[in-house]
Amino acid sequence: MTAISRFFLENYKFTIVLTFFFVIFGYGGLISLNSESFPTVNIGNVIITTQYRGATAEDIESKITKPIEDEIRSVTGIKEVKSVSQPGESKIMTVVDVDNYAVEKVIADLQRAVDRVPDLPTDLENPPDFFEVKTDEFPVIEVAIVGPNTDRIRDKVAIELEEELEDNKAISTILKNG
Repeated sequence: MTAISRFFLENYKFTIVLTFFFVIFGYGGLISLNSESFPTVNIGNVIITTQYRGATAEDIESKITKPIEDEIRSVTGIKEVKSVSQPGESKIMTVVDVDNYAVEKVIADLQRAVDRVPDLPTDLENPPDFFEVKTDEFPVIEVAIVGPNTDRIRDKVAIELEEELEDNKAISTILKNG
């Protein structure tokens, strides 16, 4: 190791030229690198929500949650299933085993399983809502404008910021809260 260090110290001009080439080639590689700033990642989470107005939590559990869970558990590639039954609503969260299975195929199988659930109450207003959680639906940046609203200055700043962001072509959607 000391021989290599001694060589580069004694031949400092060669060391400078070599370092210069590494910097130039590294910069060239960085510029030609194709990458997305925020790529879409399929995390394999699905939420199945069923509304059944007027039903008790026990009815929701026995008439909706249990039959859907039984059908879901027949799908291979499911890592975890969690459910919540509350008055008027059933919510089932599933996690796909993304390491060992094709996520798109498992999610399609899940959708078919939910569609073929037998014995759901006939007086449901809507069929179970199947929602796939995707990373491109999460906000990349959230901005909060806080402080006193003296002379409505905070509101004016919020409107100006919104208009400025809407003019930017790189921003696809702006959601306002509050």
